[in-house]
Amino acid sequence: MTPQTTTKELNYAVSDLNFVAPHFPKYDISHLLAEGSMGASYMAVQNPLERNVCLKVIARRIGRDQTFADVFTEHARASARLNHPNLVQLFDFGETEKMLYMVSEYVSGVTLDAATGGQPVLPKQVLDLMIDIGNGIAHAHKHDIVHGDLQPSTIMVNSEIEAKISDFGLAMSLRIQGNVKTAPLNPNFCAPEIFLGQTHGDRLTDVYSLGAIMYFLLTAIPYEADMPLASELTSCDERFDATIAKATHPDRLQRFEDVNEFLAALEALKNDKKEVKRMPAAAAYVAALEASKNQTVRVVKRPEYSNEKIVEDPIDSVAKLYFPKAVAS
Repeated sequence: MTPQTTTKELNYAVSDLNFVAPHFPKYDISHLLAEGSMGASYMAVQNPLERNVCLKVIARRIGRDQTFADVFTEHARASARLNHPNLVQLFDFGETEKMLYMVSEYVSGVTLDAATGGQPVLPKQVLDLMIDIGNGIAHAHKHDIVHGDLQPSTIMVNSEIEAKISDFGLAMSLRIQGNVKTAPLNPNFCAPEIFLGQTHGDRLTDVYSLGAIMYFLLTAIPYEADMPLASELTSCDERFDATIAKATHPDRLQRFEDVNEFLAALEALKNDKKEVKRMPAAAAYVAALEASKNQTVRVVKRPEYSNEKIVEDPIDSVAKLYFPKAVAS
């Protein structure tokens, strides 16, 4: 923070369109998409390209920290070089009037957790979604970029049911800065070594998150090590359990060696035409859902999208995922 910056200036809310718009003259800002403790996201049109974009403005109390600003810039510069159909493309980033910002591809859709509607997704489509997500992460890792905060709320699903990953490095930037209160760790998708402070995030923590997301899609229950196996709750077979268990192994050296190995396991499952018609007992499924509500470590939803204000939720713009019809009794 420079000496000229006053408390009054810092108190301006980046979720105030009237305050933000004059600082971005090249963008016609339409409306607020979401706001939370990290900042606010807007739907905008980039001129003169007339391109729809998402403008994310970082909260000034965070962005003014030089450590965060330096790490944010490093991650953004690296992420801008990524170009993959399963990644939300970053077009621009920078600072204006002491506000850090990033401009990215606008995805007409919803976050993965919203798309599921709180229901388990059929194994076949889970594989398709996980292969999308895995391919995007593999591309990032190939370019030495780690996400560090993979969870359903950082993955968008468009109208074609294609997964697109967003927010590379944002949570890691806060962890490196030491500000974990602003971007709380999500115990259901975050590798244990991050909680233990052994790493801010790396390739193997991303692998862990992929396994946890796969469990969530299959069961609609946030992942924990002592929860029932996915095959006990859904129509998937035991090989799905083995893939999840290896990806989320508490000993990081026992996980898949890299995302490509995880993808190979998914492809093997997809190419096997074996049909599993067994469905779980309704009582067992309900019991598992109740158990998830009483977990010792509760789910900490991502502040930008989940536990604060979501202004736009275009769930109707996304085709429906394929859900099991009913849980057999």
